[in-house]
Amino acid sequence: MAIVVIQSTALPVNDNLMELLFLLNLAKDSGVRKVIAVIPYFSYSRQDHNVTGKWVPVELILKLLKSAGADEVLTVDLHSPRLISSPIIPICNLSVADLFANHILKNSNAKRVSDDLVLVAPDFGAIERTRTISAKLNLPMAVMEKTRLSNGQYHMILHGGVVRNKYCVIIDDMIDGGGTICKAAEILTGEGALRVEAYVTHPVFAYAKVLQVLKKSLLKNIYVTDTISTNHLKLPGKIKVLRVESVIASRLAEM
Repeated sequence: MAIVVIQSTALPVNDNLMELLFLLNLAKDSGVRKVIAVIPYFSYSRQDHNVTGKWVPVELILKLLKSAGADEVLTVDLHSPRLISSPIIPICNLSVADLFANHILKNSNAKRVSDDLVLVAPDFGAIERTRTISAKLNLPMAVMEKTRLSNGQYHMILHGGVVRNKYCVIIDDMIDGGGTICKAAEILTGEGALRVEAYVTHPVFAYAKVLQVLKKSLLKNIYVTDTISTNHLKLPGKIKVLRVESVIASRLAEM
């Protein structure tokens, strides 16, 4: 028999991590054959700097998960997919590409999908995610280039792709402060886009004013998933939540 322990490590990150470790340890002590840690949002994957071949501090978190009793980790859309190569514990990185692709197709008429829709990577880090969905729907892509400045700000330009008179859909893995997708929407609109929406996996919403920023933005709709609970928030009408339970359940059924 296997036990599945589900816990996102969103804010408060350390509290949620400790709860997860306690639950994993309790499950392991019960004598089950296998303990699977399902972490829909793995916050520490953002700390993806590699120092002398080691992940810091992700390596420590993985060691803690293993010591607590996890035999395998399932997560969704890692910020740094390179983490799955860690030898410490097996990691399965689930993609929401099919979920997003199906929703985009469902909410777009045939003409718009075939002629007028362009998927947009808001920075180079989002290219692979965007390319995957682009291939599934046979849609063109546009790419934006984001350059971080010394004062903590950043500069964005349209790096490639045609967006004039197009319906643009931004694809990214998380909304933290909202600055990237909001700025991308401004630039795309300035370049002649007819409408801009966004599909983003993790609604981190780390800053107090992020919902106000998103509400006032030029984004028509923002689709996020429930890898992080937003039930305690009063979301603006333009933010819609898609459920990832089917993505996780399908993988668990194969195990």
